[in-house]
Amino acid sequence: MALLLIFCTSLFFKHAYAVEVTALYDAKVPIKSQARDARRVAYQDALKQVLVKLSGDYSVLELPEIKSEIKNVTDYLLKFQFKQDDNQQMLYAEFEVDKVNRLLLKAGANLWGTRRPLAVIWLAIEEGEQRLTVSEDSFPILVKQLKSGAERRGLPVTIPLMDLTDISTVTITDIWGRFYEPLQQASERYGAESIVSARMYPAKDENARGSQWTLEWTIYQQDKRVTNTIEGDRFSLLNELPEALADYYAQEYSIKADSYDRDRVVNVTIYNLHSVADLIYAERILNSFSSIGRTKLVSRYQDHAVFEIDLVGLPMDFVQALDLDSKFEKIFDPLADQSEQQLIEYRWVK
Repeated sequence: MALLLIFCTSLFFKHAYAVEVTALYDAKVPIKSQARDARRVAYQDALKQVLVKLSGDYSVLELPEIKSEIKNVTDYLLKFQFKQDDNQQMLYAEFEVDKVNRLLLKAGANLWGTRRPLAVIWLAIEEGEQRLTVSEDSFPILVKQLKSGAERRGLPVTIPLMDLTDISTVTITDIWGRFYEPLQQASERYGAESIVSARMYPAKDENARGSQWTLEWTIYQQDKRVTNTIEGDRFSLLNELPEALADYYAQEYSIKADSYDRDRVVNVTIYNLHSVADLIYAERILNSFSSIGRTKLVSRYQDHAVFEIDLVGLPMDFVQALDLDSKFEKIFDPLADQSEQQLIEYRWVK
């Protein structure tokens, strides 16, 4: 089935932000020794980490095809090295892109592409009578832990600097109270597509142990607001936050296995492509989307080009990926009827 995406003339643009995540096929895991058996276990742990990053879902590890092939981990291993990291020996492994992709497709796993929403995390912690904002300067160890957890899941995040610009825009009360407007204003400088406001404090439950903490967070994304609360020790909560965020974004943006369809073809036109360099760059970004199997340039004009896209997911998955990327601006026609609103075009942002 072919779906032709044509274009309207009135220019009303919607800005969105996403980043291209690198190293999705890389992993680092602790290793007990460099003995053969220890290496094999570490190789398998590294491949599992990569598969979870690419699918966005731990359940991928329960698929029969995946469970079987993990035993043959060396068939997928491209290169590796050992390093010392904070007195812990680590295995750094890189896996072959094409082989891993074929495995995921064959296994019927979900796919989460390289273009992923950037989230800015505003986190406040209550210590004694004080409430403090987490930044690289105030809590460097906590920030490192958050970023490490996010990297493990392939989730792009940024932690506010809390410099004079931030302090003049948002207060600890705004973060603790999770007030959207000041958080949204302060987040603009970070180019984030999603805002996370979180607060952590000692558990108030009388039956809770002294080491128990409560972590509450809210995700603000476009017109959505998602809130959750978990309890545990401080260390585990900071590990669980990036895990929970990655689970949420993967659910929103991954291509579901049951939507794979090699027969779906989309013709899409992109305006403002005046040079060969623009054309090549735009095509490279399109090819980075997990919803795309193949991109072919159909025709090129003075200021725009038409691409034929083979999809592995639904057309809406492809459109969602475009909407997330700051290099593409959707063109809206406010006078179009409902059927015409489904005919979409994009403008290339230089």
